[in-house]
Amino acid sequence: MAANNDDYEFDLNEVTPTPTPVSTSSSYYHPFLSPYFPSALYTLPGTPVDGIDPELAAAYARLPRLSLEVIDKIVSYVNVPDARKFSHLSKQLVLIGRKRMLRDVAIHYRHKYGERSISEKLLEMLKLDARYATYIRHFEVYDLTRDLRGLIEAAQGGSLWGDEEFEDTAATVVLKKQHEVSPGWMFHDGALAEILPLLNNVQAIVLQFRGYSFDVELYNQQYPGALEHLLSIPTIQSFKIRGMANFPLSQLQRMHYLHTFSVWSCSFSGSEDSVFCGPESKALLENCNVANVNDPEGCFLRYLQDRRCTLDFSCLQNLVVDIRSAHDIPIVGYIMDAAADALDHFQLSTKYIYARPEESAIPSAGIPFTPLNLSNLKFVRSLYLRLNFRPKLGIDEIEWFLRSMEALPCGNHLEELELILDMAHDSDGSDRQDLKEYEQWPHWEDIFLAQNLSGITYFKIVISSAYQECFYYNYEDAWPGACIKLPRLRAKEGLELVLDEIWDMTLKQPRVVPAGSFQL
Repeated sequence: MAANNDDYEFDLNEVTPTPTPVSTSSSYYHPFLSPYFPSALYTLPGTPVDGIDPELAAAYARLPRLSLEVIDKIVSYVNVPDARKFSHLSKQLVLIGRKRMLRDVAIHYRHKYGERSISEKLLEMLKLDARYATYIRHFEVYDLTRDLRGLIEAAQGGSLWGDEEFEDTAATVVLKKQHEVSPGWMFHDGALAEILPLLNNVQAIVLQFRGYSFDVELYNQQYPGALEHLLSIPTIQSFKIRGMANFPLSQLQRMHYLHTFSVWSCSFSGSEDSVFCGPESKALLENCNVANVNDPEGCFLRYLQDRRCTLDFSCLQNLVVDIRSAHDIPIVGYIMDAAADALDHFQLSTKYIYARPEESAIPSAGIPFTPLNLSNLKFVRSLYLRLNFRPKLGIDEIEWFLRSMEALPCGNHLEELELILDMAHDSDGSDRQDLKEYEQWPHWEDIFLAQNLSGITYFKIVISSAYQECFYYNYEDAWPGACIKLPRLRAKEGLELVLDEIWDMTLKQPRVVPAGSFQL
């Protein structure tokens, strides 16, 4: 909400009085604010002053008063700590300072047992003034599985050893029942359920759930209307979700101003009558991220293919895809076809598609990549691909890539191509031997020296090897240049060819939960 002069009893025609200057050692002095706000250098008359240049003070006193609209615009560019200091300069400027402080709100559950959560602190502030909730533009929730054992230890004031268990008390029984219903924090946070209906000007929403699947239907039963209100805000332009189950497609259908959409490890629900029951105003997407869509019954795919779907990919500029299951392939194929005439940047990774074949429902040798019509993306300028290189297993990702490049029509816009080849990561080093015995490099040169790919100016090939293999690394082999033989491509004028190697290291430590951007 834009600042209004009527809120502050401010008269533009009022003559600026000569204030008493404040020393640069004062707690109210801030070097960033001083050139813009005379009030940042002055305090009320009668305040002790210790040595400031009188000429400098007189020069600042002659500066005209800035309108609150101008001050509001300037403060929107400062960081949160500076905005917090600025809000203490004057009672009249509290709203402007807090407007910047509340612009980006992130609820990250990091509190300990018995401590007030950040949502409780935020709710207390929003209740002070109804305008505070209208300042929030970016709203993020980052949830993860609660440490039940640690919570019980904190509630009992002791430590558990091995398989030892505390006797059930009122506190431990409540914690165990909560964990059975939902292992995360958000489901048991009543303060957050009170915050959601207060928001009405949010433009970007991020809902991430790590370590467990958040059941939307169950949450709506516990807190009716709370999450539905948040997802029905008409000003939403960016929407990113991860780890949500039974997400209602009817909510996506209402986001008519959406331009950025990201979905990761989610499942969807909704009957045709409940989804397509409102206006069909199209949302022209510009950015999209898709990974591991849990859609075994094809509910999400049928929604996208329905002509009444409001998600329009015809203007999509950037598409980032991480294929981790067989369900991702037809969904990504449909988006690629719908955005073929507009897509500028395409990024695809298949690194983890064979990590859990029993979950991905993909055969151990070969996957059907034919729905991914890479050759149709004639307007793509930059292409980033991460593919599995396992020729002995019969995996045809590389063959699919080469056929797609060969079929790319002349006059395409492709300029930059980066390709990461993930090796099999066998402990006996056989993956390196597979690369050394690979004999298709002349075929690569024939394809990339053809007329249809003459516009490529940057081509990078990266070999991703297992981290443990670096101990057997033989630098005399000039790896990987000794294995990748592309002499004609190296000699091509106007093409920058880069060969590199990375060591794929597995994360052995738990991921650190980021700190929230909102602070009291």
